Amino acid sequence: MSNVFRRFHKPTGTDYWDNAVEADGELFRILTNEKIVPKSRRFIYTIPILSLMGKEWNYIGLAFDTYPAGNDAEEKLKRKKDAFRNARDINEAIIRQLQAMVRRHPEIDVDKLDRLGDLLTKESSLLDKARENSRVQKGQTKGSKPPKMVAR
Repeated sequence: MSNVFRRFHKPTGTDYWDNAVEADGELFRILTNEKIVPKSRRFIYTIPILSLMGKEWNYIGLAFDTYPAGNDAEEKLKRKKDAFRNARDINEAIIRQLQAMVRRHPEIDVDKLDRLGDLLTKESSLLDKARENSRVQKGQTKGSKPPKMVAR
């Protein structure tokens, strides 16, 4: 736990990770709530959407762990950018699945999905920014290891 007030925190460049954690929790909370998604619709919507979120996490993790430095830096950079793009594409697929769910079942209260929609939309833009800001790390020697990052 940091002793710095939240309002004084500076962006770390891994905001996509923090937002994905929040969106994942909100998505799980909503899709497993019987008052929002009835049990009879769980196999149709909940399981496929949560499966997509798992795939998105795989790509976010791949991008997070890929450090473009060394002799094959360009190849690693391409892999990192592709991982960000794939995570964003899956995020968009989750949004489309939620829209289809609401469109097919008007009894679902759309107001309860507002925060989730905001988080998923923000996640798409954060993944795009992270992809654009990915660069080859300069000053790394052959065989040097990237700095150790701890996931929150």
